[in-house]
Amino acid sequence: MIIIEEKEIPDINLKETIQQEKSKQQDLLMANIEKNMEKIKYKIVVISGKGGVGKTTVAVNLAISLASVGMRVGILDVDITGPNVLKMLGVPPELKPRIDTEGKKFYPINGPLNIKVISMGSLLENSDAPVIWRGPMKMGAVRQFLGEAIWGELDYLVCDLPPGTSDETLDILQLIPDENVIVVSTPQEVALMDARKTISMARIMERNILGIIENMSGFECPHCGKHINLYPPGGAEKAVKDSCKEALCELIGYGNACDAYHQTASSPDGIGPYLSMKDAFNISGLDRGDIDYINVHGTGTANNDSAEGKALERMFDTSIPRFSSTKSFTGHTLGAAGGIEAVLSVLSIRHNLIYPNLNFKTPMEDFNHTPVVELIRDVEVKNVLSNSFGFGGNDTTLIFSSC
Repeated sequence: MIIIEEKEIPDINLKETIQQEKSKQQDLLMANIEKNMEKIKYKIVVISGKGGVGKTTVAVNLAISLASVGMRVGILDVDITGPNVLKMLGVPPELKPRIDTEGKKFYPINGPLNIKVISMGSLLENSDAPVIWRGPMKMGAVRQFLGEAIWGELDYLVCDLPPGTSDETLDILQLIPDENVIVVSTPQEVALMDARKTISMARIMERNILGIIENMSGFECPHCGKHINLYPPGGAEKAVKDSCKEALCELIGYGNACDAYHQTASSPDGIGPYLSMKDAFNISGLDRGDIDYINVHGTGTANNDSAEGKALERMFDTSIPRFSSTKSFTGHTLGAAGGIEAVLSVLSIRHNLIYPNLNFKTPMEDFNHTPVVELIRDVEVKNVLSNSFGFGGNDTTLIFSSC
């Protein structure tokens, strides 16, 4: 006869065991989120208090702009129930993330300009399929997007958030402590009321607010070409002041034109530069004489400088405002030039100064005007026109105004 020693069978708390396993998985996911975020230099969160203000448009254009100057960019569509990023980027919804079955992770979709894209839109059966989820499920999906996606090394991650200050927005602000916030609003009071709530949320959570964008503030009349305000202006500026921030200046005019003359140069008569300045003036509502300083494109290249000079003469006749090229300070930074020169234009307004055109020696024979060659301080600068022209005759003009 064989005698078997009896052992007491322990009681198993199934609920507790499941909870412990869930806790382990959650800890692992949070660790993966932290590791992923360490590989991304800058995280930008685009938020708004109100839907329909153009938040996704801003996020997508920001991602495209950064990628176009050589940055490694990812964009995360955090709007689980209303994902629109794929549509904005022109990415087919049939394109699905590639799965790493061994590592139980997945790769973002490769979008235009090699932008890494993650959106709930790529996981739906079709574009009309609704996502009927409560808060915890949406938050779980967001955490998986952050922690289980193989983002890799990035310069920027742009997060397009849903409107409001609950679930997904709160989760993102908590999970990414070093993010920078951009608030998007439209000028009408109901949108600004909600935008101020979003600003307050970011301040309470001690997040850095990069700025507030007032979108859809007006349009160009198709008949007369003049800029028309849809709502009373100044709402975003007031929201900035209410949040104890200071408005630096206002972008009141912008124009873009392409004369398609040559791959590396504008047309000799400067038709592209002229049209871009003309469009910027039409939107701004300013008169030619309102410009205090022109930050010209001016590269020291004879044909390009001549084309811009002819465009300036056509635009301003003989009354060309003070002008100079700041490229002697920054170099010819190609795709980044417009952004860098925009910052210098803002500083010109803020500090009431006009930069010198360094190393200027010989005037052009066909342009009887001379740039500023000495730094001018303590001069009133309210409006600055900034030109930035590129390959293929692609020309952009921005007009900044003091607040």
